[in-house]
Amino acid sequence: MISFIVQGPVSESTQDTVDSILKHYPDSQIILASTNGVSDLDNIDDIHLDGHDEEVNVNKQILSSQAVNKARFNVSCKVRNDIVFTSDNLLEFIEDELLSEEPTERIQSHKLFNRLVLSSNYFFCNPHTSGFYYHPSDWIFLGLTDDLKKLFNIPLQDPSKNTYFLKEKITLPFGDVITGERMKYRPEQYIFIEALNQAGFDVSLDYEYQKPEDELSAWKFIANNFYISNAGEESGFFCAKYPENQGIHPHLLNNHQCELLRRVMIEELK
Repeated sequence: MISFIVQGPVSESTQDTVDSILKHYPDSQIILASTNGVSDLDNIDDIHLDGHDEEVNVNKQILSSQAVNKARFNVSCKVRNDIVFTSDNLLEFIEDELLSEEPTERIQSHKLFNRLVLSSNYFFCNPHTSGFYYHPSDWIFLGLTDDLKKLFNIPLQDPSKNTYFLKEKITLPFGDVITGERMKYRPEQYIFIEALNQAGFDVSLDYEYQKPEDELSAWKFIANNFYISNAGEESGFFCAKYPENQGIHPHLLNNHQCELLRRVMIEELK
């Protein structure tokens, strides 16, 4: 059984998310992590309102996602409140990876999670096309409950420290040129990097588009901690806000790329 954390600003469509969970994953625990204080939905087991009055976006995400601490089961799934499930296809990942006695082989030096955490290819940033490193998708995180606690039980961000002044001009992979004041981290970057830091890994960026000095290590952290699932029929979920975003996307990290990258890294160590 699974503990689902439905996180985000509750609207009428949020009930569709809850109903789709009950249809395809019956007997699951459903925790509503409302970020706007609204909680009048049917078939909710627990309500978590921490962060609904937080003004800093990333801190709102962190505090609301800490609803995972209320999970009753060993497997948890934190989803946006506009994700709709169309099948129970995620059970295959749970059985083959999360509950298996023979999980995916990984590089020990770059393991944050005990088992891979499933995330969506939308919008899991490919550094070679987006310029963003350490940027998983926030659509869905499915993994061992203890691993999701590692991801979200982190210190809040000090917004005064989330700026960087870029003196030179930098050309990004898609052609734009940036300079001047920049964000240090996007919310998804801060959450993943801070979770790595809390686990003892020395990882940081000066600004959101910075290429790490050890670029290979950055790729290892992605490939050895996430299983990327292509949204749509293959995975059994899609985002109601962006229904066109399904299947493989040429500019994002997709399932085949990440799986191939992980296998190559493992073979090189043998």
